[in-house]
Amino acid sequence: MRLAGFPMEKRLEDFDMSFQPSLDPTVVRDLASLRFIHNAENVVFLGPPGVGETHLVLALGYKAVRQGFRAKAFTD
Repeated sequence: MRLAGFPMEKRLEDFDMSFQPSLDPTVVRDLASLRFIHNAENVVFLGPPGVGETHLVLALGYKAVRQGFRAKAFTD
């Protein structure tokens, strides 16, 4: 985790899906499977500030590291 450089710990379980009703829970569950890593696919989160992109990105990175993958966090 230290090498990933995550600025804070975020988990998918802590994300309030009701906070962002336009987000499809099925898509989040699919991303949580980390299938995109096994398929060598990219995931991009776009949206205005404050809608939860950072939380989801960090949560997916955290989960990936816990499952043995390497991750790195970059922030502006």
